[in-house]
Amino acid sequence: MDQRQADSGPPLYPGPPKLVSSELGSSEIENFVKRTKYDFRVFYLRQKHSLNRLHITKADFETLLRLCHVFPRFNEYVIGFGRKSSESEVGPPPLKFRPLYTAHDNVYRGFECTYILRYVENTNRGGRKNPWSLRQFGVYHRFKPGGSRCSTWILVGASQRMEGRFDQYTRSVDDVVAANPFELHVIFLDTVITSWRPYLVYITQLASHLSDKTTGVCISTEDDDENFVSISVEDHQQLKQIEDDVADLILCLDSTSDTLTTFEEMYDRFCHCQNESRSAYTLDAVAVALKEKVKEILYTRRKAEALLARIQSTRTLISSLLERQSGYNINHQISALREGNTIMQTIAEKNRRDSSSMRVLTIITMIYLPCTIVSNFYSTQFVNQTEVDGGPTKMGYAQNAWVFFAISIPLTIFTFLVWYSWIHMEYMRRLVASQLSARKKAESPV
Repeated sequence: MDQRQADSGPPLYPGPPKLVSSELGSSEIENFVKRTKYDFRVFYLRQKHSLNRLHITKADFETLLRLCHVFPRFNEYVIGFGRKSSESEVGPPPLKFRPLYTAHDNVYRGFECTYILRYVENTNRGGRKNPWSLRQFGVYHRFKPGGSRCSTWILVGASQRMEGRFDQYTRSVDDVVAANPFELHVIFLDTVITSWRPYLVYITQLASHLSDKTTGVCISTEDDDENFVSISVEDHQQLKQIEDDVADLILCLDSTSDTLTTFEEMYDRFCHCQNESRSAYTLDAVAVALKEKVKEILYTRRKAEALLARIQSTRTLISSLLERQSGYNINHQISALREGNTIMQTIAEKNRRDSSSMRVLTIITMIYLPCTIVSNFYSTQFVNQTEVDGGPTKMGYAQNAWVFFAISIPLTIFTFLVWYSWIHMEYMRRLVASQLSARKKAESPV
């Protein structure tokens, strides 16, 4: 049973129980089927959770189908209940119905049908996960009226609520074998349709929250706390997920609507083949219930379509707001870049003026540099000035004047070498390293 604990069971309802519940082993299936050949019997094929395999082996399953004379097409409906990681198939296969006739005189002997219903269940998951989970429920029913009356049910993946309503129905009728065989189908359909209402309300609330968020947004910057309302890409992705959920809902509603339409056709054929008054089986009440469910499905579908249109328009609005917000941010950044460029231009202009001033000073210095050198040389002790009586000053050079040039010229050359080495230090380091590496490779033995 879906999400069922080991010690839990279906709820109890007023009235004596009509069915006896028991767990069947592999060796007990054949005896049980033969013992209940002309009775009302239900086989529950449960699973631990909706993504797990059924609690029945392949051999036991094939034995059950063979003994209950289930048509082979039922295997196609059970394939979707195997082990899987997620719900991949949203639209279940259509209802399969086959009337039963005798082989000799072609007399109507009942019917058999199988179908899958999709529904949602609240799993009460906390956090940011979606609390609703998409589930499926498989039904097989074989009914034979008359003296050898028999009603065989195989319920695959039934939830606790489904089993509870089944138990409630069997307790509320006087004779489950003589009861209308379509009443339980109506109950299953009603349970499935009812599950979509709160789910639709939940999706509507999520869509309304995002819609209100887009309605109150103001295109601004994040620095403006009073006007800025964040519309992010995550909001757009969340709305896309909601749109997909509504599309899946519409698909499930269409599948359920097709099942209801087929049931109405089956019901009319059953009434015609029974050739009895409708009051004997309360057939009119079942027909009215089926028509009401069809109307309810159509009404729910119209609401889902309206919600889908609203979600799509909100997505379009969010996309437009994101584009405008992105454009506004780009314009804001461009304005900031322009201001930065203006400042950089001002600094560059100032540096240019300073560079021009330094160039002028350098030129003036170069003009006066020879004069400075000459004046400095003649102010040293290597030049002697002697005053001659009655004549001009006589200038003489010391014998060791060559020392000045012997020291100055090498020192100037050394200064240029130090400067050149400092500039090309990295290149020289790589050159030396490559030469050492080449030398090591040459000296290493082959």
